[in-house]
Amino acid sequence: MRQFNILAQELTTLMIRICEDRIASAPGSPVERKALAASVLAVQEALKTFVAVELAVKNN
Repeated sequence: MRQFNILAQELTTLMIRICEDRIASAPGSPVERKALAASVLAVQEALKTFVAVELAVKNN
């Protein structure tokens, strides 16, 4: 589980970098930081759901 948490954090960091790169490379794009934060939170929630399902499967 610890390894999964480390990988989840790495994935979150990678998603932030990808989103920031896309925003920076889009000329004239008025994408707000809130959109980036919302994307990252969506990824984090997906990871939490995945962990919950994995734990439920292992416990049954």
